[in-house]
Order: sequence, then structure tokens, then C-alpha cells
Amino acid sequence: MSARVRLSAVVDEFDQLSDEHAAYLELATGTIVHVFDPSIVGQDVADLQPSADDVDGPEYAPLPTRFDVHEWSIMRDFCDRVGDEDLRDRLLRAVHGRGAFRRFKDVVYEEGIQDDWFAYREARFADIARDWLEAEGIP
Repeated sequence: MSARVRLSAVVDEFDQLSDEHAAYLELATGTIVHVFDPSIVGQDVADLQPSADDVDGPEYAPLPTRFDVHEWSIMRDFCDRVGDEDLRDRLLRAVHGRGAFRRFKDVVYEEGIQDDWFAYREARFADIARDWLEAEGIP
């Protein structure tokens, strides 16, 4: 039996996605557990956290990774929804090539549309989290 999980807890994890760690949901408690990659963070840090072996079992469900969430696609979709054609073109140019995340955020802040961006991003994260919870059979 799975514990109830707050959607916001899963969405909040998406803000912390990285190559340094993987996140798992402990199904019995609804607690999110992080497993750090010792080759990236160092063995001393990794030893303070659960290991991959600790979460290798049916009582844990791996949360979506940054590859599953794919924030670049979310940025691209946001660009397509911008009504102002000049701004949309500027955003679309920003999301290509090396440094796309930084350039995109620079344009968003320069144009004062950060509230729109963060609301859109949060809504998309919530959609991904809902789909994941449903696919895992987690209430």
C-alpha cells in the first residue's frame, strides 16, 4: 500500500533535478529519498546518504529524471504560446545552442514575463508529476 503523496512534493523535486543524484519515493511513507553519485559528489558525501542498493526494491519508485522532465521542451512550448511575434522569435532564438537555458531566462527577465514563465513551468511540472503518479499507481 502506498502512502498519499503531495503533488507539490514531486513538483518541488523537479526544481532540483541534476546528474549528482537520483530521487526515489519510499512508497510506504511518501518520503522522497536522494541517492548521490559518488563519482560526482565524492564518496564522503555519498556515504551520508542511502545508496542505490538501499532503494533497489519494490518499496521504492524512482522519480522522473531530468531527461524525463525535459525542461528544454517546456521552454520551447512556452515560446510557441507567446502572443507577441517579436518576443516569440527572440525567445525561440534564445533556446538554441549552447547556453540556451541562460539566454532564455535572460530574455524572460528582460521582458518582465518571468511570472508567466514560472506559472507555465510549474503547471507543466504538475502535469508530468500527475502522469507519473498515475502510471506508478500512487495516490
